[in-house]
Amino acid sequence: MAKQNVISARTPQASAVALDKLRAVLGVSRALIEIADETELLELVARSTCTYLGFGRCFVFVREADDAFHIRASYALANVDPVEVSPSYSIPGAIYEIISANAERIGEVLWVDGRSAVISDSRVAPHIIPTPATAKESTSWHSASLLFAPLLGRDGEVVGLLGPDDPLDGQLPSGDSALVLETFAHLSSVALQLIRARNNATAQLRILEAQRQQVARLFEASTTVKREIQLDDMLSGIARTMAEAGGFARVALMLLDPGSSLLKIRATYGLSDKEVDHLSTHQLDLADFAPMMQPEMMISRSFLYDHSKFQVPQTLLESLSIPSPARDWRPGMWHPLDSLNIPLYDSDRKLLGIVSIDEPTNGYFPELYHVQALEFFADQCATAVSQVILYRQLEVIAETDALTRLPNRGTFSTRMIEALEASAARGEPASLLFMDLDHFKRINDTHGHLNGDLVLKSIARRLRSSVRKVDLLARFGGEEFVLFLGGTDLEAALTIAEKLRSRIESHFIALQDGLRVRTTISIGTASTSSLDLSVVKDSAALAETLLFHADNALYDAKASGRNRVSCAIDSLGSRTEAQRLPKHTHPRVDLNHFGAFRPH
Repeated sequence: MAKQNVISARTPQASAVALDKLRAVLGVSRALIEIADETELLELVARSTCTYLGFGRCFVFVREADDAFHIRASYALANVDPVEVSPSYSIPGAIYEIISANAERIGEVLWVDGRSAVISDSRVAPHIIPTPATAKESTSWHSASLLFAPLLGRDGEVVGLLGPDDPLDGQLPSGDSALVLETFAHLSSVALQLIRARNNATAQLRILEAQRQQVARLFEASTTVKREIQLDDMLSGIARTMAEAGGFARVALMLLDPGSSLLKIRATYGLSDKEVDHLSTHQLDLADFAPMMQPEMMISRSFLYDHSKFQVPQTLLESLSIPSPARDWRPGMWHPLDSLNIPLYDSDRKLLGIVSIDEPTNGYFPELYHVQALEFFADQCATAVSQVILYRQLEVIAETDALTRLPNRGTFSTRMIEALEASAARGEPASLLFMDLDHFKRINDTHGHLNGDLVLKSIARRLRSSVRKVDLLARFGGEEFVLFLGGTDLEAALTIAEKLRSRIESHFIALQDGLRVRTTISIGTASTSSLDLSVVKDSAALAETLLFHADNALYDAKASGRNRVSCAIDSLGSRTEAQRLPKHTHPRVDLNHFGAFRPH
């Protein structure tokens, strides 16, 4: 159809009508730029298009992260026939491009005759909603006709569509009226960009201020809290800030467990204790979470899961904690099944974890600028978290024996003092076992040092599996091991020592050359319940004293034939002798002979 047939004739009367329309929309323009809420703006645009530009209905679409134009506002005059349009109705970007390529243009306004081939195109037809015409004698307007005034962004990209429908006079707008519609669309675009710019700046400021406060708080806490506690405190602060500054009611922060694909809940906000327990007890594998993070769900670099477009896997539903929707929920609003998932990456772009955000306080899906502000904060947090994790890993390396993965001598000395103070505070005894493998040099000389290392690692595993989690087991050096037993008197310590001696004696170890060897162990035992400690002034001196007596008892066990348990029984200050326990003999010690432990 030729353009001259599309545009209504320009008459003095038509120009006068267009001038009145222009005055009306210019009057609305001040209200447009003063509105701070995007939804309120779009509703005013739809209402004004009908009220001042002579249309029975108007729909306003906004282009979102999925490249589709989603209906965000609509209005209809009271005297037009009602039309049911779903709040979730949208026009895919690819369909808009087909419509645009086949549309007639009135300036920048696009028009497609409802009787044209493009409307019946199998790709386009499912997205067309015919609307009855109010002017029954209309010849130029069809119920399936489309009229769009693009809302253009700063760089000329189409960010939305103003879709007037059902002209009350049954005619296409004249050239002057189309220019007014085009002008109103431009004013609406400017107002929309102003709102987004203001909201983006506000969100950035809120995020930056929250970040500044959190960094200051963590810096202050760093002098008084240990690194592990500091990390938990940091993660809780991130979850809280994401919610309060980001405008969400619920946040769950999950970190990827090193060496596995499990996501572990480390911090939450807005979840009940019951929900947190549920999430903690249901291990969530990264593979299970993958359906919530597909390429088609991406907005910026995050993943916006819309339950109306994708199906939640049943296994994930069972693992997650999902509340019921609010009573006033309606299609197009945020649903409890929806979620925004922001990946956390370290500096090498390795996945650290995921921040899962839910329930926006305004009830609607977040805009792109909102997601990007959250990502900015998430990136800063990921850097801080990765640094703390790296520090902790280095700390663990420094505290751990590289061969056996047990605490090393320095770590043991520090923790033993802390454990002695805890036992003293509870009024409990404590004991120490000093252990040494018998004739270990023969294994190195006969089978080589690599096989010697295998023996040490195997013995370490055997010992670790034989003691309580609360006990402190360490490699003291060479083939020596130490074991601190809190809340344990001498008699109980001797029983434990004999059990360990027996387990090592019966343990066969496979070597690299296919041979199997067995070794034995000698153990020296000392306990606060069996020594006169009245002159010991502090926990550090007490630790030294226990080590001294246990070491002497070990020397005695070695001198008495090895593969046995001995214990220190003399009072402090005199030469320590030991009660020798032949192998396979259960210790019997008269505790009445020993001085009581008096903590200082």
